[in-house]
Amino acid sequence: MGSALQEEKAGWIVSPAFDLCFIINLWWVLVALLPEATAGTVAQQSSLAFWQIYFITTPHRWITLLLVAADPDKRQDRTGLYLMMAVIAAVVVGGAQLTVGGFSCLLAIEYVWNAWHFGAQHGGILRIYSMKSGGGRRWLELNTMRLFPPYVSLRLVAELNGWLELNPTVGSLIGIVDYVALAGPLLLVSQVLVRFTQAQTPKLLYLLNVYAMYAAMLSCLRFGFHQHLVMLTVANAAFHSVEYFAIITHYASKRRTQGSQSAFQAMARHWGRTMCLFVLAIGVLSTVMENSRYELAIQIFLATNLWAAFMHYTYDGLIWKLRKPQTAKTLGV
Repeated sequence: MGSALQEEKAGWIVSPAFDLCFIINLWWVLVALLPEATAGTVAQQSSLAFWQIYFITTPHRWITLLLVAADPDKRQDRTGLYLMMAVIAAVVVGGAQLTVGGFSCLLAIEYVWNAWHFGAQHGGILRIYSMKSGGGRRWLELNTMRLFPPYVSLRLVAELNGWLELNPTVGSLIGIVDYVALAGPLLLVSQVLVRFTQAQTPKLLYLLNVYAMYAAMLSCLRFGFHQHLVMLTVANAAFHSVEYFAIITHYASKRRTQGSQSAFQAMARHWGRTMCLFVLAIGVLSTVMENSRYELAIQIFLATNLWAAFMHYTYDGLIWKLRKPQTAKTLGV
């Protein structure tokens, strides 16, 4: 009985049901299957973007700061470094407001960094699946994931801002680059298929699902399915945040009995309740502040969330490195 259960979970990060719903995130396919007219109606009339921005994307950034502040195992005796980075980011954000009166330049940097961060996170989760199922070339997996999703994200902003229309030659060249960008994903999928084993089923599903989502976004850009593109962009942001919450939830389940005693370990013992209350608090506070009638409250909201975004990207690059034995052990790889 025990060996059968272990075999069933082989290759999965948590379990088939959990992974499919919250890490592989198969639900996004429902968005892709919507007719264009239906997608347009949903995009214009629904409140999906509201829930995605305030109660999924924003809390998933702030929860990284909670994790770093409450879990000494993540800081690993580098508390001073983490504090210094937080102060530097605060000075940069505050300085931008004081010197140029806005965050336009920082928002451009944030978009590019966010695009890279999306790809890096997908690459990290793919590596977890590889380490659990055996096989896989680390360099190819990480860098293919780090390049294709950011390319699609940057291609998106270039298209929506009309930059490609300003230079038809560049626009034609980008049309060719679109196909070249698909070479890496196709190579990686082919490699997995050639060496495929049953234990690699979760890895293959994750790989196909992520690439299908970005390929769908790229197709919408190329063929002008703008209503679908809006829905896919919302789904893409939710996909990224949900899988991040899922990985932290998995980490919290291990930290209940592993690692040093800390505030986070106490939270981990009641993680479902802790995470729900945190998401609700951040979502409500963000909604109230951004929709405030006071300009100062709106500026504080924008500044603190931009700061939190930079901290989220920076800290994530430090606290989830699978090359660290303790991180790999706690994540079960």
